[in-house]
Amino acid sequence: MKTAHQIRMNPTPEQVEYLKRACGTRRFIYNWGREQWEKQYQAYKQEQETVPESERKLQPPNAFALKKQFNEIRERDYPWTYDVTKCVVEGAFDDLKSAYDNFFAGRAEYPKYKKKGKSHESFYLSNDKFIVGSHWISIPGLGRFILDHRHTKKDRGKLLRKLGTVNLAEKLRFVEKEKAAIPVKKRNRCKQVMCESVKILGATVSCEAGHWYVSIQVAIKKERLPAPTAVVGIDVGLKQAAVVSDGRRLENQKPLALHLKQLGKLQRKLSKKQHTKDPETR
Repeated sequence: MKTAHQIRMNPTPEQVEYLKRACGTRRFIYNWGREQWEKQYQAYKQEQETVPESERKLQPPNAFALKKQFNEIRERDYPWTYDVTKCVVEGAFDDLKSAYDNFFAGRAEYPKYKKKGKSHESFYLSNDKFIVGSHWISIPGLGRFILDHRHTKKDRGKLLRKLGTVNLAEKLRFVEKEKAAIPVKKRNRCKQVMCESVKILGATVSCEAGHWYVSIQVAIKKERLPAPTAVVGIDVGLKQAAVVSDGRRLENQKPLALHLKQLGKLQRKLSKKQHTKDPETR
């Protein structure tokens, strides 16, 4: 079963600056891909209408080709995007692909540009780019940041300074039985979800109402609870006597309608009888 656990982060001001830089980079790359997608699609559409089929060369845009195009000009035109982890770039094009896929499938509106302060600030991290511990998270790509931009790519590693681990408000609630340490406090024991196996799939760092959160996606394997005995629910009604949750409908017996004919005969017999007083009962 795939699920997630959202935990509040308590970053330092320096770490917040880095997180904001990562969100801004992701927003810029998404908007760049959105703009290029529109330009390439218009050029492709014009070629389809004006150029014969045998002479056509353009292909419809896709996220993979745009990512390859961006990486070719990244070092020359956008060197500041190297300040953050590469997962930000990959996640931006994945979001762009999902946005257009949902639009073409009729599940969402046409993708719009992301605006600072209005769009949801977040970025994705792959499972090999961070480590989750007890009340902390360490992200190698996110835990370093560049002090100077005036050097070449080869010298960039000499100018990196570690920001350290980011504090978390609580532990990851999904734990393996074999590795689980039983907490002393009962309230902490109630938060744990014992699993046979836990595999971290990725994480999403986001900012909501001025607070930073990390949503860790995991794949867990749990023991299935024993199936309970068959239980049905009954809904009593007016038109029908009852409706059972397994689909059965119990019709109303309507005793008055069934006995109206016999009741009429008995009433006519009674009306023809003479009324006499019983001396005993009067």
